[in-house]
Amino acid sequence: MPTSILREGGTLAGVIRSKFNQAVSSDKSYIALLAWMCRSEMMKMNRYLGYLLITVLTVLPILSSACTAPVEDAEDRITEEAARELAKQFVQNSPTFAFDGIEESLELVETLYPDIENSWTFVFHFESRHAGYADRTGQMLAQVITSHDAVVTVEQGKVKSAFLDEKWDMVNQKMLNN
Repeated sequence: MPTSILREGGTLAGVIRSKFNQAVSSDKSYIALLAWMCRSEMMKMNRYLGYLLITVLTVLPILSSACTAPVEDAEDRITEEAARELAKQFVQNSPTFAFDGIEESLELVETLYPDIENSWTFVFHFESRHAGYADRTGQMLAQVITSHDAVVTVEQGKVKSAFLDEKWDMVNQKMLNN
């Protein structure tokens, strides 16, 4: 009966007053009234605590698994700056640049953003002291400053492709078939 009074807009004080009047009019003892009130309130609290416990036990495992789930390929993810440095080192260590590249001429010209996640294409410009590609030790070389453009694509922390002047495959060290 008290929950119906509360549902109809009554207050807890109204319920107590109603029960008090019923107890006094029917010669019930005040102790019985207090016992009823305590039992009623305890049942409500137990119900709410039960709901709270079920909610916590349901939500907690979901949250804990979401917080500890590993990121796919996390070890392959790098920043744009790290990818740019990787591409620059690749150019510097390439046989063409290592043979006769002019260190102070190496510069980043452009950064492109392919539609692939964690991927960048860097365009570097540098000059070398002779014409040609790769290590040209033992070859007759013309003493001419030659400009080169290297296009290096880094994907998932690795050099995916690299081309020099759209003629030389820097990864496989061979001329492109055009």
